[in-house]
Amino acid sequence: MKYGLLGVDAGVQIPGRVTPFFEGRLAAGVLGGTLDGALTIPGTTATVSGVSAATWMYARGLDAGVELYVLGPTYVSLGLGWIRTTWGSASYDAMVASRGGAGLTFKDVTHDSFFFKIGVGI
Repeated sequence: MKYGLLGVDAGVQIPGRVTPFFEGRLAAGVLGGTLDGALTIPGTTATVSGVSAATWMYARGLDAGVELYVLGPTYVSLGLGWIRTTWGSASYDAMVASRGGAGLTFKDVTHDSFFFKIGVGI
């Protein structure tokens, strides 16, 4: 199994006792592996061995909030955000159904998430 993920975050803020901020992020990665031994495909009598496959994922998101400096350098951070992740892979369903006669197709699954962050920092 091999995998990797790389991303970048960037943001702006207005410094002060009350510090609003806005951030954006992008990330992408891949996961690949090779099957050791044989595997029977669930729901069929077909067996595969020595195959390799890869999946990928990418994400993008935004969040905004405020840092409230309460005592010297100590602050409380509050933020709201959104992130959309998309996972993709080859879809082997058509190939299995036709016993290898169909071409390879790809499938993506996308999901949106919303979050609320609370933090304490120095």
